[in-house]
Amino acid sequence: MELATKEDYEILKKKLDDMLIEISMINTKLALRDVLYVSDVARIEGLSVSGIKKSPWLLPDYGKSQYPDGRVRWTADKVREWREKSILDRINGYRALMANRAEQYLEVKNG
Repeated sequence: MELATKEDYEILKKKLDDMLIEISMINTKLALRDVLYVSDVARIEGLSVSGIKKSPWLLPDYGKSQYPDGRVRWTADKVREWREKSILDRINGYRALMANRAEQYLEVKNG
């Protein structure tokens, strides 16, 4: 019996993630919608809305809406793209974003 490689694992994980998204979309009738809200992404991730807001790296662009006005929302393609990124990359990106915002705040505060 041959052991699976990391590449095999990544391929299988991507296929499984894609299937889970599609199943979730079918189950919640999101397949007909092009735009997804925070509550939709929370359902896809298996979390409540309050739960997903505590983990902003699970939301596309860390919760920043793709649309300038109205409710926070993203295209279904954007959500799929975001979920393709590894969770570690998303967490590290969020930490870098928060560090950058803290630096900007201190620069403004200290003049």
